[in-house]
Amino acid sequence: LAMDFVDGMPLTKAIDAGLDLRLGVKLVARVARAVHFAHQQGVIHRDLKPDNVLVTSSHQVRLTDFGIAKESGSKITMTGMAMGTPNYMAPEQLVDSKRAGPAADVYGLGGLLYSVLTKRPPIVGKNISKIIRQVQSGRIDPPRVWCETIDPQLEEICIRALCFDPEQRQESADAFARELE
Repeated sequence: LAMDFVDGMPLTKAIDAGLDLRLGVKLVARVARAVHFAHQQGVIHRDLKPDNVLVTSSHQVRLTDFGIAKESGSKITMTGMAMGTPNYMAPEQLVDSKRAGPAADVYGLGGLLYSVLTKRPPIVGKNISKIIRQVQSGRIDPPRVWCETIDPQLEEICIRALCFDPEQRQESADAFARELE
């Protein structure tokens, strides 16, 4: 597998380097547009996280690591098998990766936004079992717990994308992008 050289860095490093909040929100909106395009092609990413987003020197984004992506109708993932990064994984994906549809990627986009807003993942734990239990509980600290100056509308968009119930999230990656824009 080969890809173009990207002159830039993972979103994680940009966040750690003090990414401007306004620019960070624009970058997440651009990622949401890329995710929407993938969904239109019948592809669910299933592993959205800051390490899988490259930010170029001209502030473009490249969504990477489609290693566990699922194509519509594909039966590649085994039933009962969870795949992805638990800190950013939708609850329904944790139970069964086959259930991960576009709503799971909206959850992942919410996780990206959460990281931009707070400089930390939405779910943190000392070990994998604690992280999994927290995902299953559906409890996530609001971004304002970590940064009191967050705009309430941005927090609302973020929290909605991270809803435990997929039906309560934005209806698509496109809708998420429009809300951010």
